[in-house]
Amino acid sequence: MPGWVRARSGPSQKAHFSENRSGARNRQEHLTGRIRGCNNSHILNEIIVGHADEFNYIHVGAAWGKLSKLPRGTRDARKDASITLCLQNLTRRHLDLLDPRQLTIILYSMAKLHASRRIEIDQDLAKALLARAEAKANDFEPQGVANLMGALAKMGVLPSESLMLAMKDRAASIAGEFDPQHVTQFMWALARLRVMPGENLLRIMLRRTAAMTEELNPQELANLTWALAKMRARLDPRQLTQMQHRALAVSSDFNAQEVANLMWALATLGVRPDERLLRAMQHRAIELAHYFIPQGVVNIVWALVEMRAAPDEVFLAAMQERANASAGSFNAQGVASLMYSLAKMTKMGVVPDEELMQTMQGRAASIAEEFTPQGVANMMWALATIGTAPQSNFLGAMQRRAIDTADDFIPQYVAQLMQALATMGAAPDRELVRLMQQRATDTADDFSALEVRNVLWALETMGVVPDGGLLQAMHRECAESGATR
Repeated sequence: MPGWVRARSGPSQKAHFSENRSGARNRQEHLTGRIRGCNNSHILNEIIVGHADEFNYIHVGAAWGKLSKLPRGTRDARKDASITLCLQNLTRRHLDLLDPRQLTIILYSMAKLHASRRIEIDQDLAKALLARAEAKANDFEPQGVANLMGALAKMGVLPSESLMLAMKDRAASIAGEFDPQHVTQFMWALARLRVMPGENLLRIMLRRTAAMTEELNPQELANLTWALAKMRARLDPRQLTQMQHRALAVSSDFNAQEVANLMWALATLGVRPDERLLRAMQHRAIELAHYFIPQGVVNIVWALVEMRAAPDEVFLAAMQERANASAGSFNAQGVASLMYSLAKMTKMGVVPDEELMQTMQGRAASIAEEFTPQGVANMMWALATIGTAPQSNFLGAMQRRAIDTADDFIPQYVAQLMQALATMGAAPDRELVRLMQQRATDTADDFSALEVRNVLWALETMGVVPDGGLLQAMHRECAESGATR
């Protein structure tokens, strides 16, 4: 009898179980499809709340990914908050089942949502996800390694030493499978996190890049070169030449940010591109001038100064026009850096636009409290070097800022500021002169002979008699250094 029962019931039970498994799989796939197909936060919230008990780890990853991709007009802040809370709880529930793919989807989505200020990062959850990632490090594929590091960079989260070591080791072991996007994102993330790859990993990544140079697109060229510049990497001259040739070949596809980043990176690496690439990048910048943000204008102008490359007249006019139009968006560092670079260009025979000089002075005066001592000194030195008469409101604002931050001035900035005031022929604020003399006295041991001479020349030119303490300190410093520093 038992045998007969087994003979009759076995196949039907298997069929029944098979049907159940197939049905469950179909329901799971259907739920995944609904999540990926929804087009607004209201529907996504309904799906998550209504089917939370049916969610598996794949659904969790899909929901995070969908939330991060919803376009502006389809989102609701309150629904976003509800969805985020549900997803955080579901992520914790399924944490031990998450594979590298879902881990990177979740972390990258969290990073995007945080960058767009839609959510705050749950630090405890992030730590738990990273611990899981470390445990599964040997299962990561190139895209997972790149996306995980990219997510950390976007969130500004520095990984633990053990996770960083695990990801570096994994990247080195599967580098031959990296495509241009993977290499670029991985290196960009390391640079953003200020993590050095180490000689071996850097060599491996550069070798992989060299094998794919002809596949690099403008974004990859700009981001990779930017990362290498941040790392102060030493590149083989032949590889640099290959990358420049590739940049020239696709120069017409660069966007404004990519032009600025590539030029900044090459300048930082101490590379002066060949004339063809210089012309191509300036020509592309002219075409895209309207799309340059202040930082982009500053970076490309600074780059040409560092490269000692005389700018194309049309290019420089376009960049100055753009700076003038977007002056209200410049921060203090941007104003000072642009003015400093334009002042350096006067040695190449460049005459900066007068309207821009006036506009930048007005902008500097309106945000004077944001200026650092370096910014004040550079701004004043630039204006004096260019030969533009200072506006009274600008001069007053810069001097007041210098008074407020006098204790933070180093010898270089003291000398620059005093020299600029003297060169301008401006009547200096008495309190500023007193504080700068005091600061020079206190830091006399750090002055170079040239800075000593500049300070004393400035005081004499302005008709200010140096106080006894300053003269004594300056003379002692010159004597000790033999006036050779």
